[in-house]
Amino acid sequence: VSLGCWRENIDAPWIPSIEGKPQSFGNDYLTGPPENREDAVTMCALAALQRGFEVFAVRQMGVCAGSADARLYYRYEGTSTSCADGKGGSRDNSVYKFARSGMMEQLQGLVFILAGREGRAGFTGDMSTAWTAEMNKPTGLAISPTKKDLWIADTGNNRLRLIFSQIGPDAGHEANCFNGNNCIVQLRGNGLQPGNRLGIFPLTYKCGQAGMQFLLGLGANPVSEQPSHSFTMKSHLFGVPEVTSAGTFRLCYCLQGSIIFSQVSTCDNPEDFIHDAGQVNINGVDSLGDDQALNVMPGTAFDLPIFGRKMSQNDRVSIVDISQKCGSQGTANTTTDVLNPANVTLARDLGNETAALWADVIMKTSGAYRVCWCRGMNEENLQILCDRHEAYNVKAMTIIVRGPVLYNATMTMGEHEQELTIRGSEPARFGAGNRIRIVDHDVECGSFNASEFSDTLDKSGIMPAGPPQRITSSSVTWTGLKIRTSKPLRVCWCGDVAGCVSGADFAIDSVRVTPIGPQTHPPHLVQVLNKTNFTLTIHGTGFTGRERVSLVDDYTKCSTLFSATKSPEVTSKNPSGTADNFTQMQL
Repeated sequence: VSLGCWRENIDAPWIPSIEGKPQSFGNDYLTGPPENREDAVTMCALAALQRGFEVFAVRQMGVCAGSADARLYYRYEGTSTSCADGKGGSRDNSVYKFARSGMMEQLQGLVFILAGREGRAGFTGDMSTAWTAEMNKPTGLAISPTKKDLWIADTGNNRLRLIFSQIGPDAGHEANCFNGNNCIVQLRGNGLQPGNRLGIFPLTYKCGQAGMQFLLGLGANPVSEQPSHSFTMKSHLFGVPEVTSAGTFRLCYCLQGSIIFSQVSTCDNPEDFIHDAGQVNINGVDSLGDDQALNVMPGTAFDLPIFGRKMSQNDRVSIVDISQKCGSQGTANTTTDVLNPANVTLARDLGNETAALWADVIMKTSGAYRVCWCRGMNEENLQILCDRHEAYNVKAMTIIVRGPVLYNATMTMGEHEQELTIRGSEPARFGAGNRIRIVDHDVECGSFNASEFSDTLDKSGIMPAGPPQRITSSSVTWTGLKIRTSKPLRVCWCGDVAGCVSGADFAIDSVRVTPIGPQTHPPHLVQVLNKTNFTLTIHGTGFTGRERVSLVDDYTKCSTLFSATKSPEVTSKNPSGTADNFTQMQL
């Protein structure tokens, strides 16, 4: 590191030249004319290092100088501003010193200026801050027996002054934090100053290791100290952690202004954090990202596993919609989309300090959900009540329920064969094992009666009791259905053929069906007089007033070529669209 530009007594140099004085061993780094030497500062540094000199100088654009005592004498002639390109001047030295990595540049010299201007003892009153005030009548010295710090009694200013024997944090700290709670790490050490920073790193890194990266999932990392007047103990607030895997991590400390790889550190680069201050344990549940979501099928029981550290039987979880942030209003209550909420809200079924499992959870609606975790035991092993939404403040994982998405559909009554499609978000994990039951609208899916088909289904069509006829990544379709009445219907879905037996198995409400068109059951008999005008009323649902009818012999099948005769227009339609009246008809 550079110690600056200093005047030299060229006639009797304080730092003598070592040009033309090769060592008896090793390389001769000082070859050729000094002013033409390529990379003169580096060559001089290597020559000084070879001789064991701590301080060396370059002057006259390349001449290398150094001695064992250069550190004591280089400032005797005073400072200068005439050095050029780091190679000194005709009567000036560019002075350099070898710096141990991580040491504060301003603390490396053997002569310390405690306060005030250089060279002035300061025996007058000065009430400035401790960093700038001059001493006033110093009367005593003391050395700490453990840390070897030097204490000075600045009697005139009514102060004690301190020179630290070493700068930085003590080693071997062990801190404890919890996912979801503010993480505060306290450090003890010497000369801990506001510009320094503390970082948390994965334990696989050593402090200062090339390529190391700050740990993700913290509110802030790295951080400076909390404001404090102490130089020997500092608190560092990392915010609320949500690390993906609870565990033990490394604490690394950076001294702002220290020399790291010949550069003055600003504590922004992870590799500047070279001081190992110990470890921090981040306990609690793992906070898994959305890329590690648990994918399940609606209506199918699944186990909910949670992993972490320092978990307990008193921990609780809730399942909420993905739009809700854990810890926000309402997250203490599990969503009604869970078919059996007691399997979630009560204590875990299995577990220890590192794992917990809630068994046989069933979701009844497709979608995305968060699992929010409440810590049930504090550091003193006292129970924490999980009765407030603020307590459910850690997202343990995401659940993706892939299956039917409820929607409204229409089906036409009559002889026309219909299709019924169950839709889901892609990929919905549909398969040949899927089964459905079409029930009356007032039958709840999952109830006892949900296993029986509605009598609205015409048995002349295909009863959809078996596997679907078409399967895609986002839908399953049953074909050949016929609807004979206008009763609204509900479609209940089951995802696993092995368990699709009872009404409880058909628990997923997937489609709401509104039959439209003319009602065909029971058959409607109209008696009229021959060659006499009459009015024909057709009952059904979803009429628009643009319908037509044709009258054909009883042996002619509707929808055949012979039934496609011109029909009269509708003369009136009731406001609800459930009846069409055709007048002036005659046989």
